[in-house]
Amino acid sequence: MSFCTQCGMRVIEGEAHACQQAAAGAENQTWNGAGGAAGAPHRSNQGGGFQSVAQLSKQIDTSVIVSLLKNPQQALKLQPAKDFIYGVLGVAASLLGFLIWAWIFGQKMESLLGDLFGGLFGGFSDFDDLGDYSDGSSIGAAITGKLIVLGIISIIALFGSLWVVGNWKGERKHAFKDAITYLGAAQYTFGAGFVLAGVCSFINLRIAFIVLSVNLLTVLVTTVMHAVALWQVREDRRLTVVGLSVGLYLVLVALLSAIVM
Repeated sequence: MSFCTQCGMRVIEGEAHACQQAAAGAENQTWNGAGGAAGAPHRSNQGGGFQSVAQLSKQIDTSVIVSLLKNPQQALKLQPAKDFIYGVLGVAASLLGFLIWAWIFGQKMESLLGDLFGGLFGGFSDFDDLGDYSDGSSIGAAITGKLIVLGIISIIALFGSLWVVGNWKGERKHAFKDAITYLGAAQYTFGAGFVLAGVCSFINLRIAFIVLSVNLLTVLVTTVMHAVALWQVREDRRLTVVGLSVGLYLVLVALLSAIVM
């Protein structure tokens, strides 16, 4: 009678012996080898986030952005597979322009409200509890914050409503990434329009609101026109798509504003 030197089990002559100890050792060796191979890329990828950002920045062609700034319709010629970054930057440019306008408008309101409260209650000791508001800073900051949130809600609701209605009624179907690429890349001009409205606030509030209104209406009309072309909406469905998109957009803005603000 003989025994295995690895596991100590009895070995019967003429029968194959499956040594559990040897099998466990081989499994551990295989696992360690695989772990080492898997760990090698991890060590080589240190700083991969910075490399990704650097590679992404190299993909940005400023001439494309200038072209989109001059003619938003050029956005329909982009390819989401390689031009998605231009859509993201377009959305960011629009939001940044709106943020600048909201901040300038808030500063203007602070000045106006400060003069108003200072003139009305500055000479009355009974209104000392209004001192926190006498410079208008609290109200101005609140207005600025709400406008920024409203701008973010508005662009999300607009893209979302067009994507839903377009995929429903259009001849072509697009992923939401495609919508961001094509519709977002058309927003550069309107970001500049918001900045212009903000600058006009220092000159005359009435002129500023006219510029702002024209810019907002142009954003809505241009984006809806892009969506109709992008989803290849049939002519007999275009009015329906426009009405449903605008209606859904307004409903989403109202609902999200009530929840968030």
